Amino acid sequence: MRQRLSAWLGFAAIMTVAGVLHHLGWASLVAWAPRPFSEAMVPWLIALLVVGHGIISLVPARHRMSAMLALSAIVWWRISPALVVGGAAWVLALRRVLWSGAPRALTLGFPIATLVALLIVCDAAHFPRLVAHHPWLWIAATTFALNGFLRTLVLWHQARTGLPRPSRRELLVYFGYAPFALVPPYMLALPRLGVVTDGIRAWDPAVMRSGLRWIGYGLGVEVTLVALGRLGLDPQPLLIDALRARAWPQAIPLALIVYPVRAVFEACGAGALVVGLCRTSGVALAPAFDAPLLARGVADWWRRYNIAFRGLLVDLFWMPVALRLRRRPILAGYLGCAVVFLCGSVPLHWPKQAALHGSPWTFPWSTAAESVVMTLLVGTALALERRRRRPAMAAPWRRWSQRALTWAMVCGAILGVGYQVDYRVRIAPWERLAERGASVMTATEAAALLPAARSAVAERPFATERRIFLARLLLTVDDPVGALDELYTAAAFAAHPALASARPLPHGRAPDSRATRTR
Repeated sequence: MRQRLSAWLGFAAIMTVAGVLHHLGWASLVAWAPRPFSEAMVPWLIALLVVGHGIISLVPARHRMSAMLALSAIVWWRISPALVVGGAAWVLALRRVLWSGAPRALTLGFPIATLVALLIVCDAAHFPRLVAHHPWLWIAATTFALNGFLRTLVLWHQARTGLPRPSRRELLVYFGYAPFALVPPYMLALPRLGVVTDGIRAWDPAVMRSGLRWIGYGLGVEVTLVALGRLGLDPQPLLIDALRARAWPQAIPLALIVYPVRAVFEACGAGALVVGLCRTSGVALAPAFDAPLLARGVADWWRRYNIAFRGLLVDLFWMPVALRLRRRPILAGYLGCAVVFLCGSVPLHWPKQAALHGSPWTFPWSTAAESVVMTLLVGTALALERRRRRPAMAAPWRRWSQRALTWAMVCGAILGVGYQVDYRVRIAPWERLAERGASVMTATEAAALLPAARSAVAERPFATERRIFLARLLLTVDDPVGALDELYTAAAFAAHPALASARPLPHGRAPDSRATRTR
């Protein structure tokens, strides 16, 4: 009991520090996905987690699962009561479907149909009034896309490989796990059901103390990155300035610093917060990154980076191909990479984009482009690994040259290809349209731009500047009713804090759309 009390006091202290840093703007306390609700709710969630953590530490082991379920219900109820009621009913229906004995395709269709239905009701491109008047629909869809869908796939894979039917309480705790309300895990934490339930029952003080260290590490990384930015030492804006000036001797090394070096530290800091919050609740969650900057090849990078999501892709997409083509390992490597990256990673990135932006037309172009390159790079690296003998210990200069080459290939795939394609397909058309619209003087000129403006609004329905641009064109063509409707919709979205700030965070993304602009 004394060890658990000590762990709780440490948790309360470090979460207090985290709350203060968040209030001062020195720590965002998010992973690779934003919270689908107002930031003003963060202090309430921190307080609930601290109090609930202390209560769970006092209850007997046989009641800890029930206590965690009560804490999770209270936390999510503070966010959205409709989310608690609807989510609980859905989880119970999922339990019935996954262990019904139905064909695998039918059981998989249930979570996919749920995702599609939620994305439809939060589709602000086609139903802007519905989303503006009922923002909880967008909160529900975004929460499922960022917090539940990938874990549903993990559970589906476990069910089809023989996992016994869990209790209702265990499944409700797994999907409603309270720490994931504060920091949406997205793909950084995809634990199996037993890891969560066994950890909560054990409530091991050693695991909880390790969680405090992980949270401290994550906060340290976030504070360091913010401090570099405020001191003017952040390489991100320096890279943007170098690209604008076409100063390639400065831009190339800065690009390597921004991605992968800075991006990896940012991702590791975000992952550490998720790991720390889980471990302080007794759940021995493994870290999502294994020193990727020390990788000596692209295949080694793939094994070290975003391990949880990679494990899901391997289970669902790689293993079926590898087992069918086990007599042809080289072909299995290339085809497996193609299936993993193109048929797995790209489609699984789309729900996040569609939910955050409230539009089905938001396609992850950068992920698709970089996945084509990574398919070739990782497939070739795996083929070379099979043909080479086990390498002897290389000299330090050779190891670091291999790491530098790996950084260059990853940077080329992500920044040089992925974000460049995303800029040219998604960002550049809007920039050209805005430039043309600034000089519109006649109704004929405005009418010519209206189709492109409507498409731009449909791609980013929550973007106020795009709706104002469209309203200006409508006024020019003498359509004041349409212009007022667009302005009303923009004001309705801006009135809700979550919808007004609905955009992906820079974790794992390009620092700025202009950073990859080379024209």
